Amino acid sequence: MQDCFDDIAKFKAVLADHGVPGALAFLNRRAPHRYTAIYKLDGDVMLNVGIHDRLGQVVSPLSPTPRDHSLCSYVQPAQAFVSEDVLTDARLATHFQRGVINAYVGLPLSRGPRHLYGTLCQMDPEARHLPEGEYRFLEMIAPLLLDHLD
Repeated sequence: MQDCFDDIAKFKAVLADHGVPGALAFLNRRAPHRYTAIYKLDGDVMLNVGIHDRLGQVVSPLSPTPRDHSLCSYVQPAQAFVSEDVLTDARLATHFQRGVINAYVGLPLSRGPRHLYGTLCQMDPEARHLPEGEYRFLEMIAPLLLDHLD
């Protein structure tokens, strides 16, 4: 448990010193997924606030995406959404991102039970498993990001 508190302290320091871009890079180094991103919900559109690509190929921010075309649409104010293999996930049999993003972990960034700011997500073109401990870590640090977002 002490390791978790140490990791949270490290995350807070990175967030304070390097802002959201540094925080996304920190989180991306911990996860098996290629991308770590924050999306803001703006009506029916998801706006990319920041993204870190482990391979350094994505330039942030990405173009706005209709919410119903985004896997973020499954994230609710008090409910995360996880699909380790979108291609075999029956919930996503007809989803727009199927075959493009094949692993997705989305956690809500909420300012209360009814107001969803957006999502913190890990994504990959390949199926990926996020270890339970890393998922719990993301749950603990997600609220910390809200103070650094508009």
